[in-house]
Amino acid sequence: MLDILKDLNATPGIRGSAVLLGDGVVMASLLSAGSDADSFSALISQLFSHATKNSAKLEMGTVRRMLVTASRGCFSAICLGNAWLVAELELEIDPGTVELEIESAAGRLRRQLKLRVAEPVPPAPVPNTTEASDAPPAARPPVVPPMPAIASPTAHADSDAPSKGKKPSSLVS
Repeated sequence: MLDILKDLNATPGIRGSAVLLGDGVVMASLLSAGSDADSFSALISQLFSHATKNSAKLEMGTVRRMLVTASRGCFSAICLGNAWLVAELELEIDPGTVELEIESAAGRLRRQLKLRVAEPVPPAPVPNTTEASDAPPAARPPVVPPMPAIASPTAHADSDAPSKGKKPSSLVS
């Protein structure tokens, strides 16, 4: 991941970069000197949270990119799924001139992050307890498990004959 950030930072107009989780955790950081990764991450987390809430209210869909320009700095953030690639830009740079490099790095990071995520284990198949049928599921009879056998009072009459005033043991609760 750091090699991708190093390549991105070599682009003229980009001062530093980082990969941050949406909740503010820093995954990797090569920000410029004087930039605090934790403060940067907290800012991105708050901006992302507000942008997500408000874009949902406005029915705009998922936030995929943010560009913030302040009086002393600028950054571009691209969503990677559950993380963000954030690039610090030189103030005098036009963000459009580095967009291709940032998008390329984001694509490489998405592929790398996907390899790290374990594939979900599919559920075990459920054995079919009914006969195979070509009928649609709604037309098939429901599968009812067999009922356990219940002992009748006469089944144990020889072994457990009632004595005076006693019930057979199969009937005692």
